Amino acid sequence: MNREFVLSLSAIGIALCQQSFAHRDHIVVEEHYHHPHVVVKEKIYEPEVYVAEAPVVVAPVYIQEAPPAAIQEEIGISPGPDYIWVDGYWAWNNGWGWRRGSWVVKPHHDAVWVRGSWEKHPRGHVWVGGHWK
Repeated sequence: MNREFVLSLSAIGIALCQQSFAHRDHIVVEEHYHHPHVVVKEKIYEPEVYVAEAPVVVAPVYIQEAPPAAIQEEIGISPGPDYIWVDGYWAWNNGWGWRRGSWVVKPHHDAVWVRGSWEKHPRGHVWVGGHWK
């Protein structure tokens, strides 16, 4: 194959890609050259983008009144092997209200749910939310 042709073909390809990368997140280049030994069918570039969100910091809300005793709920049968029961809890909204428990899908096979709880502090009771471990 002619060396000058290959070099010019490479330069054209690099120029196309460089120009496209600056303007697009997803690039598909399809070119068919009229040369018996060269056919560039498809090149795909998909960059991986990870967006980190800043954590939201919420000031704790202290409730002077202790929450009522937990309600014993009927759990029922799990909808599948990847589900885990998350207990209900008392929530404060200008008075105590029960938030019913539910079956939720585990984020991964070994995930363990750490239940939330109301903790007593000198300023009152504060909710510490549940989380996956």
